[in-house]
Amino acid sequence: MCGLAGFVYVATHQYDNVVLLDTMLEQIAHRGRDNRGTYFYNSENYYLGLGHNRLSIIDTSSRANQPYHFDKYSIVFNGEIYNYKELWDELIANGYSIDTTSDTEVILKLFHLHKYAAFSYLNGMFAIVIHDKEEGTIFMIRDRMGVKPLVYYYDNEHLYFSSEAKSIYKNIPKNKAITINKDLINSYFKYGFVNSFDSIFENVQKVKNGQIVTIDLKDFSKKETIFWNFENVGGKKIDDLEQAYQSLRPLVDSAINYRLVSDVGFGIFLSSGIDSNLVLNGILSESPSKINSYTYQGISSSNNEEAVAYDKTRVDQRYVQLSDDDLWRDYKYLCVNYDEPFADPATVALFGLARKAKEQNKVILVGDGGDELLGGYQSYEELYYYTRPNVIMKVVKYCYKPFSFILNWVFKKYPFLKHMGRIYLYHNILCHHSLFDVMFELENRFVPVIEKITKRKFVKEVVDVKNRNSILAFLNYKTKTELIHQLNYKTDIAGMLQTIEIREPLLDYRLFELQQRFTDNIFYDKSKSVRNKYLYRRILSSYNKDLTQLKKRGFKVDLDRVFKKYSIEIDEIINTHQSAFVDLAYVKGIWTKYKEGRVDFEFMNRILSFLLWEKNLKNRI
Repeated sequence: MCGLAGFVYVATHQYDNVVLLDTMLEQIAHRGRDNRGTYFYNSENYYLGLGHNRLSIIDTSSRANQPYHFDKYSIVFNGEIYNYKELWDELIANGYSIDTTSDTEVILKLFHLHKYAAFSYLNGMFAIVIHDKEEGTIFMIRDRMGVKPLVYYYDNEHLYFSSEAKSIYKNIPKNKAITINKDLINSYFKYGFVNSFDSIFENVQKVKNGQIVTIDLKDFSKKETIFWNFENVGGKKIDDLEQAYQSLRPLVDSAINYRLVSDVGFGIFLSSGIDSNLVLNGILSESPSKINSYTYQGISSSNNEEAVAYDKTRVDQRYVQLSDDDLWRDYKYLCVNYDEPFADPATVALFGLARKAKEQNKVILVGDGGDELLGGYQSYEELYYYTRPNVIMKVVKYCYKPFSFILNWVFKKYPFLKHMGRIYLYHNILCHHSLFDVMFELENRFVPVIEKITKRKFVKEVVDVKNRNSILAFLNYKTKTELIHQLNYKTDIAGMLQTIEIREPLLDYRLFELQQRFTDNIFYDKSKSVRNKYLYRRILSSYNKDLTQLKKRGFKVDLDRVFKKYSIEIDEIINTHQSAFVDLAYVKGIWTKYKEGRVDFEFMNRILSFLLWEKNLKNRI
């Protein structure tokens, strides 16, 4: 796990390349402090620099430092290839020598052998940049599930790329001023994150998951190629629970075992839910070593009654407490270090856990991905069942329709009414006929208010879905949006700001390929007592039947209480802020209503996160 950065620009320009690359790397120094490597190449047509901040996990020797070179290729790479040892045989059989024990060498030589097809061999999380000096070409590649970030600025004369946009901000040529994409400010306020592969900065983009972006440096033309899309995976549908279990179980075991590949020790972030406990039990079945677990427990207790108690000879369970002062300090720090405005409160807890974990571990495993794979959230299950076509619901909806205008009026006039989330949910279930229609209404709840805040109309979003009542189609939508742009970013930034690597076994791409073959009854089926994450619960029961009843808690942070405690400081932040993007008079009105208990925390958090992010923006660009 590392941080990469670099540039290419046409030879008609002249910059101090050493200073430029060092500045880019320094902005992401937190991603790896074990080694910094640079490489410069000058051709007749262009100048190039590749840089790498290393966090040494596999082959910690200096021979595996990057940039790494072979034949006409040079590579910088962030992530891990878990099956790299298996790929040695492929390379050796084709006449290649293996000079290190690193996965970086395997990637580059596999690319030398197979070109674009090489990436279909890799099981891992990766952001890769490869330079072909003979052909004059740059390749930028991102892993299938979008676990590792890779962003780039591109025009017809410059290419800047990095693991984080913050190392690009200040290095854009002065005649190419960065501007903000205001449509994506609306996107942020709608979702709490920027739900797009376009960056909030004009001309700064994110490489898509499963994508190869190729830049021909002879004319700076760009080509985009998708090497993997989970929705295009074929195979016979599975509608039998036993077959689904027998197909899933070995893949879960393999996914966990792969992520134990490391030349340094590892730990786990353990919540009280199914997913992280599944990963931990999988680790215990594969590894004889004692493992450190880290659980966020809030502020009040000295132990954690919700967490499972494990054998102390196998698991050293550590509980992390964060005071209100800690939470407020970390919240402000994160808001100004996000590349784009971002408002997931769980990031604060994850960041606190990472701070504690780095005292003992460089590598941490987590249970992320289980909810998107098997529909783990209770709200998903409710939406699925309440939008099923059946006689009872048709009658209820028919009877409710004449009265629905009352709540429509209430929600329109008082969009921030506190504790109205569940009522709004059921209201929309009764007013609409498909799972997707209800979801879109929930997502658009605050649109009229957002347009007042930003003084900008929404650009209509269109999602083409064939079966609007399919839970698999719904999960695919969530994977392509929330998982890629929210969950993965949260995990990466919280871990890397503390210089630790976080691995996610349940985001193994093979699990999502199998998921595409499941019919809806594999996810939920009341007639067979199939509830959310039934298959994962069954795997857990093979370790301990008591674990099957675990309830999801996650890393919940009571920022609502923190906001109220630090309201005077927030008053000052709002009252002294000068914004180019939001109507501060309207924002102040929302803040006043929040202090009076008339506005939910969720949207107030989005506003404050944005203001703190914007306040620091002038220090970046």
